[in-house]
Amino acid sequence: MIDYAQARRMMVDCQLRTFDVNDNTVLDAFDTVPREAFVPKGREPFAYIDQTLNLGEAGGETRCMPAPMVVARMIQALRVRPGVAALDVATGYGYAAAVMAELGAQVTALESVPDLAAAARTRLGASAQVIEGPIADGAPKQGPFDVILINGRVEVRPQALLNQLKEVAPKITPFIRVVWKELNERRRRGDRILFEGAQGVMLDIDHGTSPYVTSSNTVAGQIAAGAGIGPRAVGYVLGITKAYTTRVGSGPFPSELTDEIGELIGARGKEFGVVTGRKRRCGWFDAALVRQSAKVSGIDGIAFTKLDILDGFEELKICTGYTIDGEEIDHLPAATQLQAKAKPVYESIEGWQESTKGARSWAQLPAQAIKYIRRVEELIEVPVALLSTSPERDDTILVTDPFAD
Repeated sequence: MIDYAQARRMMVDCQLRTFDVNDNTVLDAFDTVPREAFVPKGREPFAYIDQTLNLGEAGGETRCMPAPMVVARMIQALRVRPGVAALDVATGYGYAAAVMAELGAQVTALESVPDLAAAARTRLGASAQVIEGPIADGAPKQGPFDVILINGRVEVRPQALLNQLKEVAPKITPFIRVVWKELNERRRRGDRILFEGAQGVMLDIDHGTSPYVTSSNTVAGQIAAGAGIGPRAVGYVLGITKAYTTRVGSGPFPSELTDEIGELIGARGKEFGVVTGRKRRCGWFDAALVRQSAKVSGIDGIAFTKLDILDGFEELKICTGYTIDGEEIDHLPAATQLQAKAKPVYESIEGWQESTKGARSWAQLPAQAIKYIRRVEELIEVPVALLSTSPERDDTILVTDPFAD
C-alpha cells in the first residue's frame, strides 16, 4: 500500500503532468487541499491511499496519485459552484461527482462499469443522479450540461462559457483601453509608470529552472514586449530578494535547509504562499542565483527584504557558487540533470545578536548586519537600493530612489 507521502514523492519524481495542468498546480492539490476536505458528509470517506488514478508508465514505475487530490483542484479551477449542471463520465469511483456535489453542483454521473456505478451511488447517495450503461462514442448525448468530465478530461460547453463571459463583461469593459497607446501618451506627458512582475526570474520559461517554470517570460525584458512600450522606455529596474532564499514547489534549490534552521527561518518569516497557502522551502542566501537573475534581467538595484529574520544567528552562510561532479562553477546551468547535481559552495559570515526589526537608518543597524549586506552586494554585483526591516511599510531604509531622475 502506498502512503500519502510516497505517492507525492512518486509524482514529483516522475514530473507528473495530468489534466492539462502544470506540475505546480498539481502540487497545490497536495499541499492546500486537506485530505478530509471533500469527504461527503455522512457517507463513506474517500479511499485516499488505495484508490489511485493510474496515469500510465514512466521510467518503469506506475505514475499515480490520490485521485481526490487531483479532482478537487481541477474542479475548483473550473469554478464549479451551486446550480452548475455538471456531468461526470467514466472518471471512476465517483470522485469527481462527489466533489462537484459537495460544491453545490447539480451532478449526473454516468458509469459503464457496474462496480464503479455502485461506488458512485455509495458516495453520492441521493444528492446526484447515477446512470449505469454504455457510453456511446465516449460522450453522452443527453442533457444541457455546463461542465462535462470525460475520463478525467474537461469539456466545457461553448454556451456555458459564453454565459460566464456575458456575466463579467459589464464589470470589465469599462477598463478596456488601447494599452500601448495609453502608456506612450502618459510617457510623453512625463508621468511616472511603475511595472510590477509577479514571479521570480528563475521561473522564466527561457532562463529559469526548466521544467519547474511558469508558462511565460518573467525577466524584466518582458515589460517592453508585454506592455508595448519599447525596450528603451524602461528606466530603473529594481529587483526584490529576501535576505535568505525561498522556493515554492518542486525544482532545484541548492542552498535549501531541510534542518531545524530552515524550519526556524520559515516560521520567523511566515513563509507560506500568498495565493495557495503552500509552505515555502527555505535556505541560505544564494548569491550565485541572485547574481544570475540580476544579469538576465538587467537589474540596477536590489530591494533587500526580511533582514530581521536573520537576527540572533551565531553564524550565517552565503552560497557563492556550486560544485557539480567535483567541478566548481559560478552559475546554475540550464540542463536539468546538472541542476539536480549542484551542491552549494558556502562562505560563512558572523551573525549578529542585536535586533534589526524596525530599523529606519544605517545607524540603527548592527555592524555585522551591515557587513552582511555589503558582502551580498559584492557577490551579486548589484547595490542594495532599499532595505526592509519588518512587514511595516515605513520600516525601510531608502538608499536610491528608483523614481529619481
